[in-house]
Amino acid sequence: MRYSLVKYNRQKVEDITGFAKRCDIPNLNENSLEDIVKFTNTFKDESELWDFLTYSGLIGPQLTQDNSLGIAYYAGKNSDPTILPYGLSFKEDKKFFNVEFLKSYFTNRVRNVDFMDYFLNKYYNRLKNVNLFAYRLQYLNDAFSHYMHYHDLPRDTMDEMYGFIKDYTLRKDKTGNYVINFTRVRELAMFAINYERLYIRKSKPIIKDDSKDLDIEISHYETLLMEDNLSMEERAIYENKIKELQIIKKDNIYGRK
Repeated sequence: MRYSLVKYNRQKVEDITGFAKRCDIPNLNENSLEDIVKFTNTFKDESELWDFLTYSGLIGPQLTQDNSLGIAYYAGKNSDPTILPYGLSFKEDKKFFNVEFLKSYFTNRVRNVDFMDYFLNKYYNRLKNVNLFAYRLQYLNDAFSHYMHYHDLPRDTMDEMYGFIKDYTLRKDKTGNYVINFTRVRELAMFAINYERLYIRKSKPIIKDDSKDLDIEISHYETLLMEDNLSMEERAIYENKIKELQIIKKDNIYGRK
């Protein structure tokens, strides 16, 4: 089992190696999910990461709209790669990889209709029959329905969300002790980051004079559309975002502002 930073498109996946020797992070393991995240979180955005990898000679220059950067998981030596969902995280996302921050972030959004609908579509439907999580997720699902009908939140809702995040981010090690499960921390972090990108950060103005950044952003949403477990709402948001970016790019080409 290993992880790898990769460049990929619909035809192939290519591992990116050698970045540990060219960055300022000591003892970086290029096959560790946690260390790959630590590496990408040192960059402002995907454009800056592309530049670093290109100028370092780790990847060749190419049209970024034909390729994406991501993290691949290899279950075994000869297994095919699986691209992890939600893309990469960057410098402004670093705080999401702290478990205490995640507990606070999720519990403080139990009254947020968009967030809870997004959360339950992802976690309730997938884990409602898993014994460890079933009770808390059923409580959260019922609490959300109650809130939608009566605009009143059951008193233990925040505690149950806190408990779910705590349980989900822990695993037992070989000695029977509970330790942080970084794979799940990363999953929750990227779920929250993607929510921010869809609902919060979308209000930020898009750079209108840099076609390279627009190509990267279009590629990012095209990559997200390739995921199999998207809700109809997520798919519609991504498709609309791509259309919006393509219009801006077209306006730039023809000199319209």
